[in-house]
Amino acid sequence: MDDGVAFSLAPRIAEFLEGRGHGVTLSLEHQLLPEAAAELEEADFAVFVDASMETTPEGFQVRSVAAREILEGLNLHTVGPDWILAMGLRIHGRVPEAWLVTVEGEQFDFGDELTPACVERAERALHAFRALWEQRFYA
Repeated sequence: MDDGVAFSLAPRIAEFLEGRGHGVTLSLEHQLLPEAAAELEEADFAVFVDASMETTPEGFQVRSVAAREILEGLNLHTVGPDWILAMGLRIHGRVPEAWLVTVEGEQFDFGDELTPACVERAERALHAFRALWEQRFYA
């Protein structure tokens, strides 16, 4: 259910970036895997999109992410963008500028539809991402 918000939001972010003239490689995964670090070698920037159980006033977050190796309690379910960037830094000696877009979910059961609240939050997250992108790169 809402855990799959990235499968609907990430393609829309990719479409926006392509419309701005950027080459985009879109990777849709059920969970972030260490192999993603290898995909960052040639990237100028990376955008990670995920569902969140964290409650925020807006119901979503758009923020920058930095390389940070966190090994304590690391398993495939805890690999995050910061760890992927740290691995990319080790492998390639550089990492792209990276952003994380998270959308608060309500239902994390098995299902093939997002809840209406998650759809609405994803829409607001997309608008916020677009606004921040415009401000960051075109202001």
